[in-house]
Amino acid sequence: MKKLYLLTVSKGQSFYVIATNPTEAETNLMTELNRADWYFANDRIVTEIKLLAEEVHEFNGRLAFGNKIGDLLICV
Repeated sequence: MKKLYLLTVSKGQSFYVIATNPTEAETNLMTELNRADWYFANDRIVTEIKLLAEEVHEFNGRLAFGNKIGDLLICV
């Protein structure tokens, strides 16, 4: 089951990542930051990982997080 994580890098920037576990979340974030060549390499180091939601759902074509559909619904 996918979960929602908030990862902070040494530069101080935070990123939301959907992954099955913290290791996958960090790996996915580092892959994207390295591909985009964001910041200097030392600024990309993950310093904190917070679990924000235990479950990720799709609700009417949008992402929803939490044990009940619609606890947190992302609308853009």
